[in-house]
Amino acid sequence: MNKYLSKQEVEDYWNLLIDKDIDLFIYTLSTNNLSKNWAFIFRNKILKLLIPKEVKIGNLEFNKNYCELESLKSKSKSGYLSIHSVMIRDLIRNLKPNSFCLILDIDAFPLSEFAIKLTFVLAMLKGINGNVQRTNCIKNGRHLFIGPSYICFNSEYIQKLKEAAWIANERSDVSEEITWSKPELIDNNIFKPIKTIFKPIWALEGEKKVYGVGTTFGYNNLPINYHHFFSRTFIARLHFFLISFLKYIKIKLTFRDNKKTNFKKKFKHALTETKFSIKYLLGKIF
Repeated sequence: MNKYLSKQEVEDYWNLLIDKDIDLFIYTLSTNNLSKNWAFIFRNKILKLLIPKEVKIGNLEFNKNYCELESLKSKSKSGYLSIHSVMIRDLIRNLKPNSFCLILDIDAFPLSEFAIKLTFVLAMLKGINGNVQRTNCIKNGRHLFIGPSYICFNSEYIQKLKEAAWIANERSDVSEEITWSKPELIDNNIFKPIKTIFKPIWALEGEKKVYGVGTTFGYNNLPINYHHFFSRTFIARLHFFLISFLKYIKIKLTFRDNKKTNFKKKFKHALTETKFSIKYLLGKIF
């Protein structure tokens, strides 16, 4: 596919998709109750606000020791499964073949309801779709792949690839093996970096650095999803919390259910959310 879809085409395909007898899922995978961390409150609110009624959402939390042991057991001459790979593998084993699933990193979120619909529509048309990236830490000929931070797929299609799709090795990071075997997935209908908050760190095509901490991925320059890329430390999580809070307020004020809301109500809502955020960070909400 090289032709961009119009908004009407996306809506038409979406209606075809939901008329099928299938399940649509969005899953976030994490370890050690990470999804309940204060930093991801507004990220989760964004998901609940934007998600179409036909899509089911869930957080799967894994025992880190289990993932580490499974990773260790997987090591072979062809590569190994990382902790992230183990979580993805186990999720996919439990999905019904007649379903579509979007895997979303804990520090990533979609930017509109239309973006979610487009994501599933492209997965229906292509089998697999999501954010394009490049493993800059591996010398593999500037190979591009669909990153596991935002990847949507036909479950039956992905299950046929088995766990080999998720191994890391000398030429591939997690999920990169997919596009070694199916290079046609990297076309115009992929989500590419369109802006980043900080100075870009990584190159995509060529040597020009175009994405890094705080990247928005887009479709024909239309913002689709945000990925922070770094949320391990307190300062990074605080930054993500603030970014997701501001995005939530912006989305909330422009969301379809609020079109008839007057400015006074919008301002009051924004003020209420701001006060709650300050109280939450100070531990004074109870």
